[in-house]
Amino acid sequence: MVGKGRGLCGGERVNLVACALICSAGPRDYPIGFEEIYSAPLGGFERETVIVAADEESFSKLWSQVMGFMMDKPAGRPQLDFGEYLVLAYFPGTRPTLGYRFEVKGISIIDGKNPTLVLKVTETPPGEVAAQMISYPVVMLKLARADGPAGWWKRVFRVRYI
Repeated sequence: MVGKGRGLCGGERVNLVACALICSAGPRDYPIGFEEIYSAPLGGFERETVIVAADEESFSKLWSQVMGFMMDKPAGRPQLDFGEYLVLAYFPGTRPTLGYRFEVKGISIIDGKNPTLVLKVTETPPGEVAAQMISYPVVMLKLARADGPAGWWKRVFRVRYI
């Protein structure tokens, strides 16, 4: 619908067609680049949890907490430039077996909404054997700060399974 209305340009009347075209374009989608830096069947949280470490101190605490549950620890903590990157840790909560795997399919932000972590869950196929042991999986991702709008990582993350 085309109409006339008050513009912001000195009170002149302006055509609202431009606004309609901009609004119909919809929200902007920001795909966030990521790299998996760690995953394990035992991460330590019984409930679904997302933690973002945006500086060296918070990452050090997060890494120590996760490694506290591990018998075989990795050689060392990854070194990151926290001016360019941050770390997202996703803990899906308690699982009944070690047969679960979480594959990150993407992370994106739709302007005005919370960041969304998109995961594909793989379970042990029927007929195959998996250790019947309670597990608390974790996946840690390195994310590029510059891939989204300013401060996007401070918003609450949503998780969507596909």
